[in-house]
Amino acid sequence: MWLFMARVSKGAPIIGRTINEVGFQATFGVIVVGGELSDKRTHHNTLGELVLGSGDLLVFSARNDFDYAGSSFAQSFQQVELLRETQPKDFLLAMKVKAGAAGKDIAANGLQDIAGLYITAITRPGTWETFQDVAPTFELQLGDVLWFTTDLDGVKYLLKDPRLEATQAADAHKLKGRQIYRHLVQATVSPDSALIGHTVREMRFRTYYEGVVLAIHRQSGYVSLRDVCDVELRAGDVLLLEADQSFKKRFKANPAFGLVADVPRSAPLKTRLMWPALGLTAAMVATQIISGFTGTSYIDLWPAAILTAAAMLLIGCMTSDQAVEAIDWTVYITIAFAFGVSSAMERSKVAAAIASIFVKISHAIGGRTAALGSMYLVTGLLSEVLTNNAAAALMYPIAANVGDDMGIQPKLMSVAVMLGASAAFISPFGYQCNLMVFTAGDYKTMDFVRLGVLLQVWQLVAACTIFSLPSWWMILCAISLAVVALAVTYAVASSLLAKRRLKQLKAAASSAGK
Repeated sequence: MWLFMARVSKGAPIIGRTINEVGFQATFGVIVVGGELSDKRTHHNTLGELVLGSGDLLVFSARNDFDYAGSSFAQSFQQVELLRETQPKDFLLAMKVKAGAAGKDIAANGLQDIAGLYITAITRPGTWETFQDVAPTFELQLGDVLWFTTDLDGVKYLLKDPRLEATQAADAHKLKGRQIYRHLVQATVSPDSALIGHTVREMRFRTYYEGVVLAIHRQSGYVSLRDVCDVELRAGDVLLLEADQSFKKRFKANPAFGLVADVPRSAPLKTRLMWPALGLTAAMVATQIISGFTGTSYIDLWPAAILTAAAMLLIGCMTSDQAVEAIDWTVYITIAFAFGVSSAMERSKVAAAIASIFVKISHAIGGRTAALGSMYLVTGLLSEVLTNNAAAALMYPIAANVGDDMGIQPKLMSVAVMLGASAAFISPFGYQCNLMVFTAGDYKTMDFVRLGVLLQVWQLVAACTIFSLPSWWMILCAISLAVVALAVTYAVASSLLAKRRLKQLKAAASSAGK
């Protein structure tokens, strides 16, 4: 079922009649689920007794194969816009294994137990043998075709995996226009579409519609495991396309499609621009590091970030629309309010009162190092429930007052707050990166707590040690990096040994079978 909204056209034959009198289900095949009057008219009765007027906005529920561009509906309504589907769709998507995933099994490639993503079958090129109900230990080979059943989020996730490639990637490269202006589009095959009974290849879809079909969703029935271009289309099929941003505008009224909807934040992965983007980012960071070591400010972080973003726009890493969409305005609003609260705490002397408590506790248990450690710890705990920027903005006036009372340099106190604000290890909601892996890895909150507490304790001890021996900070940082390197080396070595042992077991089992 689809939810969409439309406005009553000027001069429509339904104007002046109630919803019950029109009989939407019998006349148009849709159900009215809500409405909004376009003028100052008031309505106090049931929805069915609403008298329709020009410009009134109605929300409808309809079947997947409903043709809103049909003559009878189009005569009465305009500005049709898809809201959402009442049920998520599962698409059948074929992805080809590239060198990065070849030679490793499904589990080692991280394609196991991802919520909403299932491997239906694997087709091996050459022999074209199909493996179904594959185990996590199934070893992938170069060129294997993985058939995934997944929702829209799963499709976007897979298309951004550099180890896999859509089987239609070669056709996508042949599309006109620059890749930067392309994204995913959903198009539903209408009941009267010329596409029905034909394949994508037969209809020369890419040439005529300037879009490439990547995946298909079928409401009822089975989509065979074959090249998506050779699947015979039916009414109601939802085609997931890669096309340019004008596709919806050009084909939303085309009789071939019942509904056309853009998929937000679905621009294709632009791997060829990865290194230029990394180079620009590294250059921006390098200017700040060099300024810190030399004591000379060559360029402030804000103009450096603006210049870096402008350079990325110029070389085509993103469009201006994508740049605007990438801005998380909720973060800026939260920071703005946090600064307001911070200012209020400072002016109302609340920050000074809280600071005096920390000063007394710090004097009692160790003075300078205790004060810096407590600022780190409280800021770190706040960052578990607030954004790191908000936590820093709230704690800085308190830290500044503590520093003034105890004679600690403002720069050193700022470092304590900065480290604490960047230490959201315990909660999956403390930082955006935590949330990214929380969903993708199907982790539990206790997984973060178990590891996060250890990381928090380790960083607290390390920070307090550096605060107590500020002149030794470079040596202490080197020791810390060496410990991290040893831990990473141990983890990698353990993984390689485990894989080697697994290969030996597989070889032994194969020999025993012979």
